[in-house]
Amino acid sequence: VRWDAKLGDSIVSSWIFNALKVKYPAASIEVITSASMAHLFKEYFGADVVHLCPKRASYRQLARLAKNMGQIDLLVHFSQQLKIKDMFFLRQVACPNVAGLDDELDSINIKFGEKTAGL
Repeated sequence: VRWDAKLGDSIVSSWIFNALKVKYPAASIEVITSASMAHLFKEYFGADVVHLCPKRASYRQLARLAKNMGQIDLLVHFSQQLKIKDMFFLRQVACPNVAGLDDELDSINIKFGEKTAGL
């Protein structure tokens, strides 16, 4: 999850899709992004499913998105410090594993903040 839909950040992290497909060939790689970035993720980065979400989604839109996603195994949130809407969304998603950079939150059970500091 990265709500700001920055092209450079998307390109830098794009290698992850192929790496996940090699390691977990049966996995469905799903991405949440803006409409303007959807084609890039689907056609060039290899995402199996692209969920559209506006850059500044309302709570209602976030709840609907979480419901439409259904059960997922792992959610990765790339923001270093989650905001209230981020935390709301994480609580709405049916997901037992959440990876992220904000090590302070209990809702993130796979913590990358300290491990990736300075990279």
